[in-house]
Amino acid sequence: MKSTKRNIAILIILALLLIITIAISLSEGSTGSGFKKLYETFILNQHSGYKKILFKVRIPRLIVALVVGMNLSISGALLQAVMRNPLADPGVIGVSAGASLAAIATMFIFPQFLPLLPAFAFLGGVIAFVIVYIFAWKNGIRPLRVILAGVAINGALGGMTNGIGLLNTEKIPSLMLWTSGDISTKSWDDVTVIIAVTVIAIISAFLVIRNCNVLLLGDEMALNLGVEPNKNRILISVIAVALAAISTAYVGIIAFVGLIIPHICRLILGSDYKFLIPGSLLLGGLFILGADTFTRIVFATRPIPVGILMSIVGGPFFLYLLRRSRI
Repeated sequence: MKSTKRNIAILIILALLLIITIAISLSEGSTGSGFKKLYETFILNQHSGYKKILFKVRIPRLIVALVVGMNLSISGALLQAVMRNPLADPGVIGVSAGASLAAIATMFIFPQFLPLLPAFAFLGGVIAFVIVYIFAWKNGIRPLRVILAGVAINGALGGMTNGIGLLNTEKIPSLMLWTSGDISTKSWDDVTVIIAVTVIAIISAFLVIRNCNVLLLGDEMALNLGVEPNKNRILISVIAVALAAISTAYVGIIAFVGLIIPHICRLILGSDYKFLIPGSLLLGGLFILGADTFTRIVFATRPIPVGILMSIVGGPFFLYLLRRSRI
């Protein structure tokens, strides 16, 4: 009971920090800054020009940043239950590599389909996941086989992506922008689609919380508790893929979020997915929105994509986790 109250208090603190970060993100920017102006805009209905910028630029960008952070974090948490490995993340099952190959192929080879790029990227992530699981299947799904198959498929798809880039050197900036995880150009059209998929997938994630906890106990214990391991690994993986693929389809590759956010939540909230899923949701949204706001304020004259900052921070943190792990 004491642990439950503590975890609820932590979740409330994370929610409050997220609200503060949202306010900072809305109030700070090149066209105006400060909570006073934000108050005058929303409450006193002043600054009509500033209000248009908020609704056309900042709010869609803010929503996409929040949703992507939540999606990638929950996806990583789910996959860590599937693999029974705290170092697993969406990249393990080929989602990022598949989405990237489909997106780059659309941009460079089939530019006439450019308006459908998010759909093709989403489909590419899903197909890569299916291929990984086909090769990993041998009398059932074993976490180690999924990881090994994922490494091989990621390598192959990454090679294809680089090959397409080298054959289209004049379009390398587009390739770099995609692989850097850019959120800056998102609109309400992007928000509509990404939220529709996200709501369904996140609700599904909350529905499999018990099964995630059971899978952590091992296959034999799961069977004794009435949970079929292979079917649930596939079901949970499908939810994780939907969350990761829709995010990658719209903003490109943002590395390490699905790895480090669930791990931080596990350190402060424990391994119970009843708290780990909502914790990952809140901290993931807070983390990506905070990173995007930071890059927008600090690098105002020449903003850098949030994916670059995440790679800079995430790489050393991953090495830290690797040193602490028992694998």
